Amino acid sequence: MYQVMCDGYPLLDLRDKRLILVNPKVKVEVNTVGEGSFTIYKNHPYYGKLKKKKSVVEVSDEIGVIFRGRITEDT
Repeated sequence: MYQVMCDGYPLLDLRDKRLILVNPKVKVEVNTVGEGSFTIYKNHPYYGKLKKKKSVVEVSDEIGVIFRGRITEDT
């Protein structure tokens, strides 16, 4: 099971129906910069916590963090 956190706030946790993201995707390769994307609706409890160029998003699974990056675009 995957979890997505942003600055310590849970964005995606399948155990809580309020913490849902639409189309979350992560692309990770060896020796390259990874990338991730997702859609978050304005009614998400932590929508207002995301700050472009400042917030750090982490994607983890049962083993540990598999992606960490900053928000560079918000459209």
